[in-house]
Amino acid sequence: MKRSAVFLFYILAALLCTQSEYMYAERIVYETAFSKKNKKSKKHIKVSLPLKTMSNFDLFQLKINQSVPLDFVLDSGFEPILLSEQNASDSINLNFVTSRVLRGLGTSEDLRVFFSTQNSVSVSDFHMTGMEVFLVSHNDFNLSSKVGTRVNGVIGWDIFNNFVVEYKREKKMLYLHSPETFSYRPRKKDNIIPLLIYNTKPYIECLLTFHDGSEKKVLLMLDTGLTDAIWLFSNNPSNIGFRDLGNPVFLGRGLNGEVFGSPGRIQSVKIGNYSLNEPLVSVLDSLSSPEPQLLEDKFRAGSIGNEIMTRFDMILDFPGKRLIIRPGNRFRESFKQNMSGLEVFQPIRNLPYYTVSHVEEGSPADQAGIIEGDEIARINGNAASTYTLDDIMGIFRTKPGSRVSIQVRRNKKLISAIFELQETAKPLRLL
Repeated sequence: MKRSAVFLFYILAALLCTQSEYMYAERIVYETAFSKKNKKSKKHIKVSLPLKTMSNFDLFQLKINQSVPLDFVLDSGFEPILLSEQNASDSINLNFVTSRVLRGLGTSEDLRVFFSTQNSVSVSDFHMTGMEVFLVSHNDFNLSSKVGTRVNGVIGWDIFNNFVVEYKREKKMLYLHSPETFSYRPRKKDNIIPLLIYNTKPYIECLLTFHDGSEKKVLLMLDTGLTDAIWLFSNNPSNIGFRDLGNPVFLGRGLNGEVFGSPGRIQSVKIGNYSLNEPLVSVLDSLSSPEPQLLEDKFRAGSIGNEIMTRFDMILDFPGKRLIIRPGNRFRESFKQNMSGLEVFQPIRNLPYYTVSHVEEGSPADQAGIIEGDEIARINGNAASTYTLDDIMGIFRTKPGSRVSIQVRRNKKLISAIFELQETAKPLRLL
């Protein structure tokens, strides 16, 4: 049982992949923009942006075709620009729109998306032109309802390929540096890790240590769009074999259906010189694991997500092929699981109204009689409207044995229930 805002952006990225010639062209356009500014001044150029983190997603603002400021997820494992939500007030005009049909993950029908070319994207004072944008109009990809705040879309490669991206978590700031003028000054506790870039995706080598003392070096995609700690695939040749896995549970929704995996814990994950203890790991089932289609996929064991990366201040330097990390104020926090069995979403953004989107079979909430579609009225004696979505998920992740009282509205009737949180992640055992 995991947090509600889990999305398979890396799967969509693979499906929406653009031609490499286009990517190289955009790099030249962007370098030209930097060069024009450098002719006037030799000083280092950077963009400073407020960074908002909600439900383990990093959000910042940009504009498309001179639109109002839009809130986008910054996802290191994502290639295209995805526009997933557009309201009339957002005033976004897309150019040269056609439609495409995509096959995604799961068992549902194919997904139709709209493809737009020759758009401009503005980040502060800098502008990228000739950009491709994909528009997905699909209820399961309504990010705002799952994050608890406005989210208009996702962007990745076009930012990371053209900037050196620096995260300052405590200051809640994001700095985009010009690669041409960026000069790294080492600081105490900094650790530089080689960053492998394959087909626009970043990979790092990590050391996994299991509770029996065994160790395994694995190649993981660095995916800041994944809200969990670590996902491991079950059908890749490089993957680790496990025994006595627990029953697969709901992790989230991909493009074409629900995604399931077996939750567990390992003794530690080591990134560079830093180890984090008892991280949560999900082993995706065979239907949910993406098939290895590219050469690098055959060596990739899974993904490392933002539940880990938000514990660091970091510099993601795609042009320099390096990741620089420094422990942040969350570094020593324990990894906590959603122990309720409930997945909750917020149908209308900015309105503190919450409904149950999924109930794990056999979970504490299921045994207490909560069902999908219930409207949450009260939690622990307080009106649900006094909580944010993050607050609610935090209640479900306190500690095993904690009692949660909940009141839901079903068919205009109020129903009360009490359940105890139950940890389901067990130590993973190697074959």
